[in-house]
Amino acid sequence: MKKFWNLEKLIGIVAFVISLGTLFTFIYQTRLMREHQRASVLPYLEINYLTWPDNFVLQVENNGIGPAFVKDVRIKYKDSIYHLDPADFLIDKLLPSDTVEPFILSQYSISKGMLIPAGKTVKMLSAKGKEGCVYLTKIFAKKAAVTEITYSSIYQETWITKGFNPPVQIED
Repeated sequence: MKKFWNLEKLIGIVAFVISLGTLFTFIYQTRLMREHQRASVLPYLEINYLTWPDNFVLQVENNGIGPAFVKDVRIKYKDSIYHLDPADFLIDKLLPSDTVEPFILSQYSISKGMLIPAGKTVKMLSAKGKEGCVYLTKIFAKKAAVTEITYSSIYQETWITKGFNPPVQIED
């Protein structure tokens, strides 16, 4: 009668177990590499403002390590949502047309499809003069108008940054 367990079967089983261990190790390493790669292109947009006695600047900064693709910009103001960037909202909805030129120092539109590179700061709105600074502080810094920017990474992971709060990841 022949024995079931012989040296050849034992070596075959050991080789199979080693192969399975190697497969699981490769799968785990691949997952770690994918997570590292996603983290290495993570954008982090922050909205903030700067004030001096006669100047006000509302800006967005990408403090992450990857580019941010803007998907949507909107302003929440008095129970309404406006799909405008802060400068257009200010000009179109709040200021009379004759006060725009002396009031606005500069503007840079933030819009859908725009790319904000890592380490880049974009001034969305700035004003010069004490009256303008006080007015914009009241509107934007005191959160009467809240700017929201929805953006994504190159891997289509999506975040929203609201006002001066940190970004929150959202599911599409």
